[in-house]
Amino acid sequence: MLLAQSSVDVEGLVREDLARVLAIAIDLAGLAGTGVGGQPLGVMATPGIGSVHFGAAATWAKIIDFETQVANTNALLGSLAYVCDPSTRAKLKAAAKIGSTYPTFIWEKGSKPGEGEVNSYRAVASKQVAGSKMLFGNWADMVIADWIGMDVVVDPYTLADQHQIKVTINMLADVGVRHTGSFCASDDSAAQ
Repeated sequence: MLLAQSSVDVEGLVREDLARVLAIAIDLAGLAGTGVGGQPLGVMATPGIGSVHFGAAATWAKIIDFETQVANTNALLGSLAYVCDPSTRAKLKAAAKIGSTYPTFIWEKGSKPGEGEVNSYRAVASKQVAGSKMLFGNWADMVIADWIGMDVVVDPYTLADQHQIKVTINMLADVGVRHTGSFCASDDSAAQ
C-alpha cells in the first residue's frame, strides 16, 4: 500500500532510515566490535589501550586516571571525549566530585542537549557501550573506512507474487584504532 499510494518522498524516508541503521551498526563495531566473524575490532577490544579498574563506585581519582593514561602516551589532543552507557551516566550524575553538603558532581551539564561534561571534556552516553564500561580518548584516532557507501539493491520481482519489494543493503566498511595510546577504557563496570 505504501508503494501504491505514496509520493517520491517515501523513498527518501526509507533510505534515511536504512542509513541510520547502518550508522548504528558501524558505531557499535567501532566501540565494541570483537574482531571475530567479519566484525571489526572495536576500541574496547583493541590490545594496548589504557585501562582503569574501578573496583567500586566511580571516584574523581579514577576519572582523572583516564586522562592521565592518555596523557602519558602523548595523546592528549584532538577530539577528546568520554563515552559510557546511560546507567553509568546516571551514576556519575549522582557521584560527588567535591563536597557533600553542596557537592559538585562528576557528570556535569554539557553545552549541547543530550551531552555532558566530565573532567572538562565532552561526555556522551550510548547503549552501544556494553557492560557499563567507560571510555576516554581522542576519537579522531578511531578511523572508519568506507569503500562503497550504502549499496542498495531493489528487487521488485522475487516477492512480486506477494505484492512486496525486496531491498538488500550492503556496506563495505571497517574500523581501526590509529594510535592505541589515544584511548583508555574501564575493565569493569563504571556504574557500580
